[in-house]
Amino acid sequence: MLTKKEYHSYAQPYIDKVGDEDMFKALSQDWASFYKSISKDKINYKYGSDKWTTKEVLGHIIDVERVFQYRAMRIGRGDKTPLPGFDHNTFVKTSNCQLRDYDQMIVEYQAVRTSSLCLFESFTPSDLKLIGTASDHPFSTRALIYMIIGHERHHIEILKDRYL
Repeated sequence: MLTKKEYHSYAQPYIDKVGDEDMFKALSQDWASFYKSISKDKINYKYGSDKWTTKEVLGHIIDVERVFQYRAMRIGRGDKTPLPGFDHNTFVKTSNCQLRDYDQMIVEYQAVRTSSLCLFESFTPSDLKLIGTASDHPFSTRALIYMIIGHERHHIEILKDRYL
């Protein structure tokens, strides 16, 4: 289990969504079939004028996993260079998700997840405990893995509750 020294408190809701689960098993969960099950009439749906569409939510999940994966790689490889934050709203606005083919986005999601699994399996137990700085806060390599899982679960809950 993670210690509070491995992440900033803003990550707690994501960490809590994983709890004591094995992080590799949790990361291997097949969410692609969930995304595939979303009906075509719901992929451009948004539940409010200022909210993202289902396609934009999937694009956001993909983008955030890439950012967290990159941060984990840098920290897990021992790079002590502080890593900057990012504006996820700008990412969504400029992602062109509405112009993209939804099925192709699922293929991209699967590729990013496979890449994450390959990277994370390359880390030793010591690598997973290394701590670096991202968005001006300490994070361990493994905390970023938990954040990928918890972040996705957070958005899946919202999709199930407000979109479908």
